[in-house]
Amino acid sequence: MKHELLTLKNVGSATYEDLCKLGIDSIKELAEADPDELYARLQEITKQAHDPCVWDIFAAIIHEAKTGKAQSWWQWTKIRKARKKLNEAIEIGLERLARGQKIDGRVSYQKMKAKIKKAAQFQR
Repeated sequence: MKHELLTLKNVGSATYEDLCKLGIDSIKELAEADPDELYARLQEITKQAHDPCVWDIFAAIIHEAKTGKAQSWWQWTKIRKARKKLNEAIEIGLERLARGQKIDGRVSYQKMKAKIKKAAQFQR
């Protein structure tokens, strides 16, 4: 009989093996997981860097586990990239604040709020 994790759209043999390494054995456990944490732990466990698309797959399967809505993993690529840009902008802002410099105010609050909301979609 096919394992329940293999019924998810983006779980093939390689992803299933990764989930086993991570100790994820059910859709319920997966629904409680975080893609950032799984991606980081997988790299620690295997002691190697993994393609960032693995994060996209984790985000897609967690979303499906939480909502029942299957999406292609590559739909999460733009979210990962937006989160990366946002995190980089935050780091630059924090560094400037630490040095007592002003932060560039050209990005409006509304635009930043929209970027944050889009980047956080995987948590819904």
